[in-house]
Amino acid sequence: MNHLVIVRHGFYDRRTNGLTEGGQRQITSVGEQVQSIMTGKSIILTSTSKRARQSADILRGLHGSDLEEYPLLYSDDETVLDMVKMLQLIESYEDQIDVLLLVTHLEWAERFPGHFLENKLNVSIRYPGINKGEALLIDCNAKSLVHIRPKS
Repeated sequence: MNHLVIVRHGFYDRRTNGLTEGGQRQITSVGEQVQSIMTGKSIILTSTSKRARQSADILRGLHGSDLEEYPLLYSDDETVLDMVKMLQLIESYEDQIDVLLLVTHLEWAERFPGHFLENKLNVSIRYPGINKGEALLIDCNAKSLVHIRPKS
């Protein structure tokens, strides 16, 4: 695996749990910005929530990646994050793909990148908080991280 992209789902309507038009634009913009690294085989792993799945579907439409749902990728403020299990999930794909995109929620998007960087790449990189519709792009070879925000 050359790149890990952690995407926080876009803005959504709390009544329907589906993406708003603005949320769809956010994810489209982020997806377009990662287009340059989408070489070789890629896969999208997504939370089972409607807003995450819709975000993942937009990314799949842009990149043609395979898509799989995992309940593990869902989180809320009551979820206990199993970092070991998440790292094992990613490692189960690392020899098969070039780019792995995780579409998830606040808790995973904020906490897992540091865990991955420290435990898998042996580096410590400070990174900003991640808002809805944003992504963190980890280059596993360069051991670097880029924060991707939607363009207006």
